[in-house]
Amino acid sequence: MIPRVYIDTSVIGGCLDEEFRQYSERLFTDFDANRLRPVISNITIAEVLQAPKRVQSLLQRPAVQKAEKVYLDNEAILLAEAYIRQRVVKPGPSRRRSTYRYCDRPTGRYTG
Repeated sequence: MIPRVYIDTSVIGGCLDEEFRQYSERLFTDFDANRLRPVISNITIAEVLQAPKRVQSLLQRPAVQKAEKVYLDNEAILLAEAYIRQRVVKPGPSRRRSTYRYCDRPTGRYTG
C-alpha cells in the first residue's frame, strides 16, 4: 500500500520558496514516482486559487492533478467547532468558516 500524504498550501507554495523548495520538490518527486500518494482538500485548492498566478500554476502539476481529493463537509466543520468550544484545540489566527462555505465541492473553486 502506498502511503498517503496530505499536501496543503505550504507544500505547494514551498515549491517556489528558496528555503523550502528542496523539501517540497522531494515530495513531488516521490508523488511522480508513485512512492507516495498525494491527498489535497477543496480548501487547499480554494486557498491556492486566491494566491498569485505563479502559485496557482502549481495546481497543474501532474501530482496535484492526480491527487486524491478530500472535501470539507458540515460534519467536519461542526467537529472542529466542538473541539474549539471544548478547548481541545485553540482557534487559529482567523476562523475562515465563510471560506469553507463558498468552496465548491466538485471543483474546489472559491466562489465567495
